[in-house]
Amino acid sequence: MSSSKVLKTVFAIGVISTLAALILTPKVEGYGDFVARVFLISLGALSLTYSVYAIRKGEVEVKGFTSKRSVSPALFWFGVSVYIFLGCSMLGINLMQIYT
Repeated sequence: MSSSKVLKTVFAIGVISTLAALILTPKVEGYGDFVARVFLISLGALSLTYSVYAIRKGEVEVKGFTSKRSVSPALFWFGVSVYIFLGCSMLGINLMQIYT
């Protein structure tokens, strides 16, 4: 499977799981925290998947600015490291339950 398809699949799974948590979770105390946790975990997974996609493609986009590995390697790796740090932070915080 190509990197682009994997990125789109992870995005679709994140959207579907967030909507499923929003609709199917009983509306009791802690409801908002659970939905937020599902959203942040899927966003962390998407961030890590995008960093792998950017490494394979050779270019990363950060805040509307595209950096190519062949033109500016330092800026490219900085952008990829930002996405990796963001994804690991979101997953680590949510899975270790520091968030709530």
